[in-house]
Amino acid sequence: MPYQDHRCQPFTGAAGPDIALQVTFQRDPFCWSPALGFHRSSKPLRRIGVTLHRGPKKHVYGNALSRTQLVRLGAGAGLSNGGSLPVPENVWRLVEVSDGTGPGLYAKGWLDYPDAAESFARLGADMRHMVDSGAADFLSDNPDAARQWVGEALFRPLVTHPHPALYPARDLLIRATGGPMSPESLAEIGKAEDAAYKSRTMWDTRKGDQWLTYNAAALVRIAQGPDPFGAVRVLCRLVAVTEPTPAETVQWWRRVIGEAVHLAAG
Repeated sequence: MPYQDHRCQPFTGAAGPDIALQVTFQRDPFCWSPALGFHRSSKPLRRIGVTLHRGPKKHVYGNALSRTQLVRLGAGAGLSNGGSLPVPENVWRLVEVSDGTGPGLYAKGWLDYPDAAESFARLGADMRHMVDSGAADFLSDNPDAARQWVGEALFRPLVTHPHPALYPARDLLIRATGGPMSPESLAEIGKAEDAAYKSRTMWDTRKGDQWLTYNAAALVRIAQGPDPFGAVRVLCRLVAVTEPTPAETVQWWRRVIGEAVHLAAG
């Protein structure tokens, strides 16, 4: 039976009274597995409906969980009010494609997407597979491979078939996937990035020409540098600019993680 080898994930945070994660959920935490779906640890065979929590201040509210908690359960890290994640930062950043245009906000469509909770849990499972398969370490240790992953698996489709929202930066973005650039050229890219960064209003809206220029320039600079795997965050911001639907975002996650595993396997 699919549940015979299942062991529910324990609560992994700091125990005790917590406004953001009540003791009742610490004592009987939520769990998830591909075979059993969402359930409470006290009743692993009782599948329950879980939704994406709408508020930014609570980890769990009824049967609604925050994005972070859903990804944690998918990755096998357990419900927590601050515990560490079993994936490195450059892998975790993939979740930011679902960011909205303000702090703590989800991108359009996620709060009404019926498969949101399952999608984030499966993203967590895929992230864990990317780590356990060795793909994350491979990309971290091999700049040429990481640059190929950024250029081919992640970004080239956006350049080949440019979304209208990205078209103003298309010429700049193509440079991220090209050959090595001279220090002088990279210095010019850095100036454009710094100039856009000084516009603090763009951080409130997370859209517009300055936001696009800032992230596109950062992508070029990082992808051309010694740690191209570190370009994940700005790349995710650029994908988010195209406003993919939740279903399109899920497909993107599966493709890019699959490409990383395939690349590491040789």
